[in-house]
Amino acid sequence: MRPRWRVGFDPHTCIRHPTPSGKEYIKRPPLATRIPRRAGPPVAVATRIGPSLTKHPTMPATLHTLDSLRLATHDLAPPFSIQLDEGAPWHCSAVLRMLPGRRVVLRLKRASEPPVVAKLFYRRKDYQREYDGHQQLQQQAIDTPAMVHHYQNPEAEQALVLYSFCAGQSLLQCWQQADQADQRLAILGRAVEACAHLHRAGLVQADIHLDNFLATDDHLQVIDCAGISAHPTPLDADRARDNLALLLAQLPATVEDWIAPLWQGYRRVVADPGFDSSALAEAVQRMRTRRWQHYRKKLYRDCSEFHCQARFNRWQVARRDALGPALEQLLVNPDPLIECGQLLKQGNTATVSRVEIEGHRWVVKRYNLKGAGHALSRGLRPSRAWHYWSNAYRLRFEGIATPTPLALVEERFGPLRRRAFLVMESVEGTDLHTALSQPARSPCPPERLKQQVVDLFDTLYRTRLSHGDLKASNLLVTAEGIQLIDLDSLRMHRRPGPLKSALRKDLDRFLRNWEGALREEFETLLAPVAKRLSA
Repeated sequence: MRPRWRVGFDPHTCIRHPTPSGKEYIKRPPLATRIPRRAGPPVAVATRIGPSLTKHPTMPATLHTLDSLRLATHDLAPPFSIQLDEGAPWHCSAVLRMLPGRRVVLRLKRASEPPVVAKLFYRRKDYQREYDGHQQLQQQAIDTPAMVHHYQNPEAEQALVLYSFCAGQSLLQCWQQADQADQRLAILGRAVEACAHLHRAGLVQADIHLDNFLATDDHLQVIDCAGISAHPTPLDADRARDNLALLLAQLPATVEDWIAPLWQGYRRVVADPGFDSSALAEAVQRMRTRRWQHYRKKLYRDCSEFHCQARFNRWQVARRDALGPALEQLLVNPDPLIECGQLLKQGNTATVSRVEIEGHRWVVKRYNLKGAGHALSRGLRPSRAWHYWSNAYRLRFEGIATPTPLALVEERFGPLRRRAFLVMESVEGTDLHTALSQPARSPCPPERLKQQVVDLFDTLYRTRLSHGDLKASNLLVTAEGIQLIDLDSLRMHRRPGPLKSALRKDLDRFLRNWEGALREEFETLLAPVAKRLSA
């Protein structure tokens, strides 16, 4: 009798497993084989279908190989073991990077041997770039982690590189831990100096950012060798300027105030860079715009940060680091949970509720349709939840604090959009009016809040954004400071005229919240902002 099987795929072992016949199927992965039920006892049966596949509780420890990890997905999670040579298996304690079918980066340890960082490649060109980049750094005496071993399978597009593991922090981690402006300027100065040394040697890091510089003791190491390319020296001025601008464009717009001293630090290494600080400032603006355009596309597709699902009657995107059984339960049918939750707002066009499941708390915003005419007018346009999702990540991109959006769901009928749901993290705090009128209830000192209001208007102007409804109730005060909420009316302006007009309205709306001494104080603090907007 022909054996029966269900198509089942376990991302931890990357093989097909025999399971009882059923109605649910998982998409067949490439290069996998079927195993009939009589081939032996099943090992590791996936117990759920979807982005958060989990192993059965009786699943034994998984042993991977270089070949099996070709089929690994974003669900790959340590601990597991991997056999890379004839010796004992390596134990994986962290997945540092995952590009399915292309590249996997792991932190490994084997008994009696120092830990290593393993980069597994499944495209020959990626391995070659990594190897060549490391060689170029070594030839120019640029500090980088030592390559312990490298291997390429000549019969298949498989390769690996082992680097010695260096205990330290990336400059991005140092930046995030610094809470003073002078500390952050010093950290950025180290990165600019390292960039200048690369340029003086004729090298360019194509994917240059703070996370690609590793601070160990008193020196800095360059990592991610695949992005290194060699050019004739002296390096072309436009190429050097744009590469340095790309580094600075990764950070909030306030770094523009530091461009002059950072450029001077660059000149201490490259005496004649061929560009001045004003040209660098213009390049930073261009690079920031280009980076946002690239990042905005990732917000609505499947990638390492987001998981996207599209069906005829439903479209959904969610942060991978937030996905789990509780959030999935909410996304399957949010309506009853909204009704049972703590209602924060009930309107014709939107309903907001705080929901709690298994100890997880979220704020869920449902965008309603008032009737057939409203449904028809919204059917072929991006939903308001779609715009809010983009607006929130734009603020985060520019360094403006706002509650993190975790998931977006749109009900659809083919190309027609219907209701939409937005799930955000629940942030504990109070509104700005309460925090300043009743300081005892404020989780943050009043003087700090007032300065953050000034900084907020300054950042909005720099980033060409306007809020559209900047009242005190839309400024949420937490222990860390102010977070901006209710982003449905947030707009990005290309020309200075409309930007200034919109921000003047925001400023007037903000000042209408206050009376007496508080209003006079805010008028004084925001006088430079008002003057800039009137110019």
